[in-house]
Amino acid sequence: MADFVKPFRKAIERVGTDPPAIVLLNKFALNITLNFVCNLRLFPGASERLIAVVFDRTSEKTLLNSFPHLNVIHWPLLALADKFGPGDGRYQLFQYFRAKLAAFLTELVPSFWMVQADTIWLENLFELIDVDNGTNEYGRADLIFDSEGNDGLLSSMVRPNGILKFLNFSDRRWLFLRPLIRPKSPFFRLCLPFFAESLRY
Repeated sequence: MADFVKPFRKAIERVGTDPPAIVLLNKFALNITLNFVCNLRLFPGASERLIAVVFDRTSEKTLLNSFPHLNVIHWPLLALADKFGPGDGRYQLFQYFRAKLAAFLTELVPSFWMVQADTIWLENLFELIDVDNGTNEYGRADLIFDSEGNDGLLSSMVRPNGILKFLNFSDRRWLFLRPLIRPKSPFFRLCLPFFAESLRY
């Protein structure tokens, strides 16, 4: 993961002081991601906060050709460049990678969002949920997960998938994430050894 410190720092610097929003994809999620970026452009500054982590060159080139302002980081993890779905070993690797990436990002940025491209925003999520206000329920949170669908955090979205996350740096957050990325953790063993080997740092 050390090879990705510099590209992430550069992308985070381009985002500025606002928490960046991380989206992960491969070429099989490219069309929905292009639609998602188009949707974000309705809200000033929203797409500029996006950092797309892509697993193949096709996604990287298409995103940058379509939206040159986007922050795109190519992470050549071949196992995730192919199509996968729930129950597939690659899907388990994707979940593990996302947890490991979250732990990695805690060392680079004070807070960040993890979003998915299959949710259409009717309002600007970054304005709906005020994470900078230390007096409300969101401002005091270390981690925000949406599991309420249409009635929860995503009530101003269409087709929510329940995968909205915001992470704000704290020792408690690190204690939550650290066990997920240890080589002997059960999450690590879910992945095939040759997949998991590429994620060690």
